[in-house]
Amino acid sequence: MKVLKTLLLSIAGLIAVLLLIAIFLPSDYRVERSIEISQPVPVVFDQVADFNHWLAWNPWTDTEPTARNTISGAPKTVGSSWAWEGEELGKGSLTINEIIPNQAIRSTLRFIEPQQMVARDSWSFVPAGTGTKVIWANEGKLSYPMERYVGLFMDSILGSDYEKGLAKLKRVAEK
Repeated sequence: MKVLKTLLLSIAGLIAVLLLIAIFLPSDYRVERSIEISQPVPVVFDQVADFNHWLAWNPWTDTEPTARNTISGAPKTVGSSWAWEGEELGKGSLTINEIIPNQAIRSTLRFIEPQQMVARDSWSFVPAGTGTKVIWANEGKLSYPMERYVGLFMDSILGSDYEKGLAKLKRVAEK
């Protein structure tokens, strides 16, 4: 009985420590990657602002090519969206909230399944010599306590996908 009591107190203590640590972990995250593309801003901007182009370069198409994709709304306008549903990718959507032509795109990213989460997705396009510097960022809030632990790895998890997507965007745009 004494061993069981010690074991239970140890487990309770470990849980308390983990909950205490989570209080001090960041409550939000930001992942950002950039690349230079040898095309003028309008050419690159068009690839990102029109969801009809996304399947050619986004990093998640390769993960699950059979996922169901639905694009709605007029291309390159506020309110246009891309929704997906698949076994591996889950279910979610990306909806454009703001467009500053040839400068920036801001969107809301919603994950519905397997876990609900809302984040902000943003793109910036900066002239760089004869080409374009493209900056892709994602940021959001992390709920207490578990998402705060996941937040410690968001940059490495999401960052590698953004790097793949930007490399594919570069190949597509430079063709």
